[in-house]
Amino acid sequence: MVMHERSVHDLNERLSGKTKVDCQQFRGNIVVDSNANIPPYNEDNWLWLRIGTDVESSVVMHYNSDCLRCILVNVNVENYTRNSDFEPLRMLKK
Repeated sequence: MVMHERSVHDLNERLSGKTKVDCQQFRGNIVVDSNANIPPYNEDNWLWLRIGTDVESSVVMHYNSDCLRCILVNVNVENYTRNSDFEPLRMLKK
């Protein structure tokens, strides 16, 4: 699973007044931190992703399927407590 830090930042803004989430809560395999011109949630549209600058030493990944958000995103990774309001999953569904 690939996720973009700007998406998590945007989600935290939408969760105003509620518990904030961290990238770790989504248990992503790759977290992309890039320049500000990439909009939040843009990673949902990436069909190809290359990590590295030269062809010989870079890794190319191809989109396979959607990440179906399971209930685990509602579990805090620091204290293992579940959010009783079903956040952030509820906000992500919006």
